[in-house]
Amino acid sequence: MKPSRYHALSGTTLRSGRVPDSKQKEVKKMTYIEFFDKDHIENICSSILKTPEKVILFGDSAKHMRAHAKRYSDIMKDRGADVEFVCRSVRRNSVSDMTRELSSIVGSGGDFVIDLTGGEDLFLVAAGMTAERYRDRPVQLQRFNIRSSIETDVDEDSNMFMPTDEAKISVEENIRIYGGDVVFAEERAGATYRWDMSPGFRQDIRSMWDICRKDPGLWNIHANVFDTADRYISPEEGRLAVCVPEEQLKNEVRRQGRKYVFSYEQVIGGLVSAGVLRSFSCKDGLITYEYRDGQVRRCLTSAGRTLEMKIYLTALEARESSGEPTYSDAMTGVFIDWDGRTGPDSGRYGTENEIDVMMMHGMVPVFVSCKNGVVDIDELYKLNTVAGRFGGKYAKKVLVASSLDENDNSGHLRQRAKDMGIRIFDGFSRYGVVKSFTEMDDEELSAAVRTFWSD
Repeated sequence: MKPSRYHALSGTTLRSGRVPDSKQKEVKKMTYIEFFDKDHIENICSSILKTPEKVILFGDSAKHMRAHAKRYSDIMKDRGADVEFVCRSVRRNSVSDMTRELSSIVGSGGDFVIDLTGGEDLFLVAAGMTAERYRDRPVQLQRFNIRSSIETDVDEDSNMFMPTDEAKISVEENIRIYGGDVVFAEERAGATYRWDMSPGFRQDIRSMWDICRKDPGLWNIHANVFDTADRYISPEEGRLAVCVPEEQLKNEVRRQGRKYVFSYEQVIGGLVSAGVLRSFSCKDGLITYEYRDGQVRRCLTSAGRTLEMKIYLTALEARESSGEPTYSDAMTGVFIDWDGRTGPDSGRYGTENEIDVMMMHGMVPVFVSCKNGVVDIDELYKLNTVAGRFGGKYAKKVLVASSLDENDNSGHLRQRAKDMGIRIFDGFSRYGVVKSFTEMDDEELSAAVRTFWSD
């Protein structure tokens, strides 16, 4: 089991139903009854809000529930809570079977919360029948709205178990809840990199984006040249100073079928002025330059990374009018192992994907794909598949594109994105003023990113 990196960046105000303070029920030991749902956040959200002693998962697949019960237990342990998760298998089409099982549990004594957040209709019918049968017992019916963070006292008896924790989870927790794992670079090469978002590096991101957005296509060409010099000429991982014969670099770039442009006037000079490159020289047939640090090197040698880092930084710094952060957590370059059981130690490799930027608004996950050039329609399918797998009906999907209208198939792509529930963000129109994404200032971009979770 991997250690948790839960470090929520903000709180999410939790609003509750109509429960007078004098009637709030505070019981140290209680049991939640959860109707197992494919949208897995619904199976654990109430446990995150207020830690129970035990959770009973009801569903029709004992094997599937047991696998997730182990994950839920591990997540709660990483939060400092020892919660027992047990599974009860019942026939999904038999209300009598469901009611019989529920009655046997409630009738055994104790304090119970029947959580109506998830579960199919017949389970909810059985819950109502059981609560009516045992209305003289301490059985509470309540529901939590994932999107609005509102908890409702369904039976309106003013005995709701009030939350003690905030309605928020981290990106890593969200992936784990849905059965996957975030893989980090220290575990596998090329996986999720842990960025040091120092004030100095944040300014580097802003400086690089200001140069990139003037001509994203030209920026991509330069990034490919930087990448070629590093990977094919100077491959040492920790090296910041690079010295390559210009002709050799040019030939290698063209051998890869790429365009060679390395212009001081158009891109390089701006990087030097911003201090992102400590130096640059092209004389006597040699190109020499030095990166400010390793993180800058990672940005300059990947065509789309500067756009990703700009969106990531904007999400980190986005604030509501109250001053509270919009997103409770955010990550970039999120490498996801779908079942959490693959890799060299397991001897098998399964389905894996990388999400450019991912953030959490409370318990609502936002999946963002960033494209700084041509957008292939396959990107929509990838985004839709990963978001559906690790966010279900609560997932928000956004494609950030800097040059979408340069694509020949942009109209078809926009329609397909709409059909899939994917928001395309490439600019805005307000009060008759139309701006492309690359023309937006930081305030305008922040205002847009704040809406990613809600639109």
